Amino acid sequence: MQKPHIRFFLHSILSKRNYFFLFFFLYNFSLELSAQHKIDFQVKSWTEILNLARKENKPIFVDAFTNWCGPCKKMAEDVFSDSSVVPFFNKSFVNYSVNIETQEGKLFDSIFKVSAYPSLLFFEANGELIFREIGYRNVSKFLALGVSAKNNRAFMDFTKKMRTAYENGSANKHLLYKYFLILRDSGRSVDSVAASIISKLVPEDLKNDTAFNIWSDYDQRMDSPLLDYFLEQKQWFITNRSQNDFDHKLNMIVAENLSSSKSSNDLARYENLKTFIRRVYDGDEEQLVLNGVDRKFNSEK
Repeated sequence: MQKPHIRFFLHSILSKRNYFFLFFFLYNFSLELSAQHKIDFQVKSWTEILNLARKENKPIFVDAFTNWCGPCKKMAEDVFSDSSVVPFFNKSFVNYSVNIETQEGKLFDSIFKVSAYPSLLFFEANGELIFREIGYRNVSKFLALGVSAKNNRAFMDFTKKMRTAYENGSANKHLLYKYFLILRDSGRSVDSVAASIISKLVPEDLKNDTAFNIWSDYDQRMDSPLLDYFLEQKQWFITNRSQNDFDHKLNMIVAENLSSSKSSNDLARYENLKTFIRRVYDGDEEQLVLNGVDRKFNSEK
């Protein structure tokens, strides 16, 4: 008695109208499943990407490509769809893929100067560039880039207060020195922070080994405002550190300024260097150093 009902039910499901809905459902399901197997690149403007990154508090990954770029296509096919890459990048970043030859791409290029393809750029949520790499990366190297970007972001969050104080000029020399050590120990550039520390030192600070080390390593100016004190306290440095430390500092200043004056053929700077040598060296050593820099400056490049 129930068979007619079953036939009626099957007939209603398999009617033309329901065929359409079944096809539509399966098609959309397949698209959704497919999307889970590749990086979810947002189809938005750069401004919208920044807004989304701020909202989600995520860094941004940008794949900058062109239609004619073979390595770009290979990355899209082999790397951006890899099962280990997809979940990491979709979870960790707001992802943006931009064709540099489109109007939106040209606008992006005008800001960030993309010169080779693919260019793989990582940004903070506020649009600050973390770093960029150029060229094809296989799965393991691409994942390493993503991990590095995340670690760098964590580092920037950790040092945010110190970095802000340094950038707005409110940091004292003690905070600057702490920031300097963190940057140095993490392998980052420290030159500009070292220069800021030097600018805040007073003469008595030079009797502190850590401050002296910063000055000794990073201040190679012949007209450094600290040089007079350095020369006046020569005996203190020799007694408490060594003659070698003192000599090494002077030799560094000479070598740095000789190299710069020679590479730019800056005769005025070279004459200033010779004046500096006469000031800081004595007797036979003075003449020995003068003869040495003369030979090097006038030798063929």
